[in-house]
Amino acid sequence: MTTIPTEIIDRVTGYIRHNAGKEPQAIRRLVQQGHDQLAGLLGGVTEEQAKFKPGPGDWSVLELLRHVISAKRGVARICAQLARGEPVSGFGGEGDEQDGIMGKRTYASLAQAREALEEAHQWSSSTAPWPRRMLRRASATSSSES
Repeated sequence: MTTIPTEIIDRVTGYIRHNAGKEPQAIRRLVQQGHDQLAGLLGGVTEEQAKFKPGPGDWSVLELLRHVISAKRGVARICAQLARGEPVSGFGGEGDEQDGIMGKRTYASLAQAREALEEAHQWSSSTAPWPRRMLRRASATSSSES
């Protein structure tokens, strides 16, 4: 299990508290804006650039996308559980999608990563709670990534 530094927990908790009072549509707009910005930035990235690591210990664009996709899936899973009134497993550092930084799934190409990003975004930005079959699929996918 990964220990999350206190300053990160405080920053994330503050962000959640700040946004908790917003209307759902405002939150959906923020999520969509972030997704659109990321998709726009990826538009000019080549496969070679996506695999490039600037230095030892640095992430490539593909690795960064893997992290974003894993986070989106985790958030979508948590939102779906909360929408159904279920307890949230894996919140706070353990469980599905919580391997410290990112799932273990890798993407062979930028196109594959962009497809997974779009799918994760659609799941996480759905206006209705996930059908149970989608939740099982996401949990199975994230379990295979851990």
